Amino acid sequence: MRNQEVSTIEQEKSKNTIRLLDAVMIALFAALAYVAVWVLRIPVGPMFVHLGNLTVVTAALLLGGWQGGLAGAIGMGLFDLMNGYASTAPKTIILKFMIGFITGLVYAALRRRKKFPTIPLVALGIVALVAAGCITTYVLTGAGFSFLTALMVILSAVIGLLCLLFAFLGARMNHKLAAAVVGASCGMVFNLLGEAAYEFVSQLLLGSAFGTAVTMAVTSQASTLINVLISVIGGVALFLPLEKPFSKIVPRR
Repeated sequence: MRNQEVSTIEQEKSKNTIRLLDAVMIALFAALAYVAVWVLRIPVGPMFVHLGNLTVVTAALLLGGWQGGLAGAIGMGLFDLMNGYASTAPKTIILKFMIGFITGLVYAALRRRKKFPTIPLVALGIVALVAAGCITTYVLTGAGFSFLTALMVILSAVIGLLCLLFAFLGARMNHKLAAAVVGASCGMVFNLLGEAAYEFVSQLLLGSAFGTAVTMAVTSQASTLINVLISVIGGVALFLPLEKPFSKIVPRR
């Protein structure tokens, strides 16, 4: 009975330590995300290139999905609120949290697998591209484009190409690196689609026609595309040398 009580106390202490470490690390990366955006902002069209998303990706790979996402949401959300971008703060908070959450979730799922899922990814990629082609053919035969069909074509094509790309990468990298690249890419692609969707809806609310809204949503993402590349390459590059030191600080990872 005594041993059980001691074991329970030790488990509770361990949980409290983990909670404290989570809080400290989230605060640290939130501050880093804020500083990363504040120090470097290069305007590209209506938005700008920055290193904030890179910080979120790195945090998600090192700490976990929700921890990295929360750090990004806090740090970059505060930046928007305190630097004249309050109207976009809700969008920033949601998208940055999802970058971290998806990155960490996909990375953890792939790391747990003994073998990288190359064949399933190839199969899914082919199916998605065929679906995109079928929908496009259906539209061109006279059905006409609508928001739903346009969205389905874009999503199917993007998913198909990404699956094939990830299958190609996974076959040529070690397991951990491939999992990190795929996780970071999934998180950043979600951010890209989210930014485009936000711009599309904003244009519609301003009275733009459907075609104009689609064009604006696509053409305004130049900076986001650059941020995707910077965040995936830079985030994974930082994660690899930092993983072992952080595993000693947060041993459960």
